[in-house]
Amino acid sequence: MRQDYERYLLAQLEDELFEVRDRLVALDSSLNRINSFWVLLMKQLYWTISRLARNSVPEKFKTGARAIVNAISVARREGAEVRPAASSSPPAAAADGDMSSPRLLIDATILHRQGGVTGIQRVVREVVAAVLRSGEAIPVAISQGRLHQYLAAPDLGPVVEIAAGDRFVMIDACWNCASEYEEMMRVVAERGALSVVVMYDLIPVLYPSAFADVSHAFADWLDTLAVRADAVVAISKSTADDFIEYAGARWRADQKIGWWRLGADFKVASRHSVSSKLRAICADPLPFFLSVGTIEPRKGYPIALAAFQRLWDDGVDARYVIVGGSGWNTRALQSRIVEHPEFDRRLFWLENVHDADLRELYSAATRLIAPSFAEGFGLPLVEAAQFGLRAIASDIPVFREIGSANVAYFRALDDADLARCIREALTSTAHVASVPPLGWAESTRSLVALIRDDLYQYRPVGDGGAGVRAAPQR
Repeated sequence: MRQDYERYLLAQLEDELFEVRDRLVALDSSLNRINSFWVLLMKQLYWTISRLARNSVPEKFKTGARAIVNAISVARREGAEVRPAASSSPPAAAADGDMSSPRLLIDATILHRQGGVTGIQRVVREVVAAVLRSGEAIPVAISQGRLHQYLAAPDLGPVVEIAAGDRFVMIDACWNCASEYEEMMRVVAERGALSVVVMYDLIPVLYPSAFADVSHAFADWLDTLAVRADAVVAISKSTADDFIEYAGARWRADQKIGWWRLGADFKVASRHSVSSKLRAICADPLPFFLSVGTIEPRKGYPIALAAFQRLWDDGVDARYVIVGGSGWNTRALQSRIVEHPEFDRRLFWLENVHDADLRELYSAATRLIAPSFAEGFGLPLVEAAQFGLRAIASDIPVFREIGSANVAYFRALDDADLARCIREALTSTAHVASVPPLGWAESTRSLVALIRDDLYQYRPVGDGGAGVRAAPQR
């Protein structure tokens, strides 16, 4: 399947090239065909990228695709995060106080410096909030080469001295600051503590053409730091298996690997009400199918669009609603959506929705559709289950892992098979009960216990080789 995914990604990049070409033609025309410096430069860029794409073959795919991505990637601006107000009271456990040994130091450096609303920082915020309430761990952030207590406030707290037996848990997105973390891991080792890396996925190195320039930094971090950590904790068994396969002979003989399940509390901020457009979509009796996730290459939106086009061509009256911000390398796809004849009729793209809107959509949709071919977890599947919303998902390992018996699977990248599943859903009358979510408090307790009590599911082989054996289940 890997080569199928690579061919699919290359096709998406070629669509991007045609989009660039069309814009160049329009620009040339608007300038009355005056070959200004910038027009010439853009033309040269287009034809250079075209040659790269044309010459790319499976064996050289990563090199060619990476060059294409770097040339035409569209940077995604992160929205500013509003930080919670600093608490006037200290956390449940002081930095050098009454916490039981070993101490867990939960890194929140990137969250402190940049804020952000990415999925990773959502996890960091929830875990930090949970340990601040429970006192089971100490949130920290790096400042001038030392760890300081992090209190979810603009200013950091006192210095936290690393002691023997501590676990420094790198749960934040730290690959753009690899040198700082390399130095911190050195200090951790010198003081007899352990370093633990949280692994969300390996998609930037498995499919570099699905991303923008993050692939380089991520690959460097993975090759120089993650494989050297004392332990790795993944957000799914599938991601843990991907890491083991990727690390191969570079894997530390004594490195432990485990996984835990993310929380999925679905909170709705009271200050937000459901928008009028969302109410209209949900009130319409015509069935609609929902996808949730950023518009980016690996999410498989072109497959879903092709499936609905099949249905619409056959006279099937159903709607498709996409919820997600505009990502990278998808200008051609975005144009395809907004210029589609069914846009705002039977095809909807909602970029900025609040949790109140999403709750309404989950409650009213006929099915969730998850067409991705690469994921680290797949939170929309879990969130949909909370509302009794059944799902149609691509048949990939992580969706099999986290999905329930109420998920129908289609062959990844096969729009005809997806169309079949949609037809079946339209004629099904079965109802399912909602699934209570795993709360972040429970999820965080599981993470803390895994690290503190050494409950890693995978351990090194006894002879010091690079393989793994399954640890006893607890």
